[in-house]
Amino acid sequence: MTRINPLTGKEIHICVICKGDIDHHIDPTTGECYWIIGHNAAPVKDGRCCDTCNATAVMTARLKPMFGDRAADVAVGLASAQKMSLEALKKIQEEEE
Repeated sequence: MTRINPLTGKEIHICVICKGDIDHHIDPTTGECYWIIGHNAAPVKDGRCCDTCNATAVMTARLKPMFGDRAADVAVGLASAQKMSLEALKKIQEEEE
């Protein structure tokens, strides 16, 4: 599912779960966009989803068979660790400049 951004004329992918725009992933070094199609939304829905829905709904659904009622906590922990890793990488790159 996509729409056209009226300001840029570029295609924007839509999350099948929340119906919001799918996040564009930007390389912190070059500033260039390298990924625009989001994540696989299965098993929640067929199609692609945004970062937020992937980190909450999708990861929780995937982890539930292994972690039961703790699945949501594990999914949040994984998302936090990924965010911290990206922030640490960006800080290292800034210090090198």
